[in-house]
Amino acid sequence: MSQTLTYLSTLVSLVSGAMTILGVSGLLTWSLTDKKRGTFDDNVIGVMAATTKLAIAAVVLLVGAGIGFITHFFVLLLAKGSITASDNIYWDDAFAGAHIAGYAAAVILWLPLVVLCVSSVFSWSLSPFVRFYRALSNKQP
Repeated sequence: MSQTLTYLSTLVSLVSGAMTILGVSGLLTWSLTDKKRGTFDDNVIGVMAATTKLAIAAVVLLVGAGIGFITHFFVLLLAKGSITASDNIYWDDAFAGAHIAGYAAAVILWLPLVVLCVSSVFSWSLSPFVRFYRALSNKQP
């Protein structure tokens, strides 16, 4: 019985977390959207679409931050040789260069990809990737 309640509690916690993310992003989206004079149905659907995009973008940002942290962790591991549970993985004066290199590697490697993914979510197309590729390859549109 206790195991069932724990499972139910975890499930309710996950659902409430998702509802909070969608609710906060919905409130933000509702306040940021322009107040066009259209039918109520169109306005509600527009807000729901923008809320969904905002929630997906938040998930992409969280995943990007996690990947960036993993990159930082591996740079530290390469610099230090080993990392124990007592090590401070966010900053250590003795390994300041390794921490700076880790943060720089995470930003250089993952920030462009995360920005492209978020802009792709908001434009709901792959055109940001195409434009970025054209800019990198010096091709004219």
